[in-house]
Amino acid sequence: MTFCEAFDSAWAIVKMPIVPNSLRREGDEFHADFEDPITNDSFRMTATPNSENFDDRIDDATRMLVEIHHPNPEEYVLGRLALNDLPMSIFTTGEQRKQGQSFWPYHSFVPHQVRRRGYGTAMYDMAAAILNEYMKRPLTPSNSLSDASRGLWTNALGENPQSVWNRMDEPSWPIRDDLWRDEA
Repeated sequence: MTFCEAFDSAWAIVKMPIVPNSLRREGDEFHADFEDPITNDSFRMTATPNSENFDDRIDDATRMLVEIHHPNPEEYVLGRLALNDLPMSIFTTGEQRKQGQSFWPYHSFVPHQVRRRGYGTAMYDMAAAILNEYMKRPLTPSNSLSDASRGLWTNALGENPQSVWNRMDEPSWPIRDDLWRDEA
């Protein structure tokens, strides 16, 4: 292993800023703890599934909002990821995404000053774990990816999402197995 490969492996571990075993459900929301890998500051993460008729059943949710909150409530959020399960256009590759059987991001935001520090990855990790555990549905990329989003998905999948689609496979965000809090 070269020095660069070793550094990339170590940096990938550092950029897993959701505190392991911190993801938990509290009523209609999910919470996790986030630790900035540069400053070591801790922030609260929330995920809120919702739908027109949520009635306390998460499997009815059609949208989800994931946020990383600044400790000062008057400050803007430090990250936001909005997902839905609406069918994509008929020109979409992947049958799940055409039929609305997966969730996909329609909006994501991380402020410039905290980019490339795992904020986006943490929100995707949290959303994918919740979708997998409660809905048995994958988190898939949207049809149009910005350069930053394409890089995020490429790092998560180990290859460009377009390469996966070209093989007629359905790319989905990998599920981390160390996020859920053990409830005893």
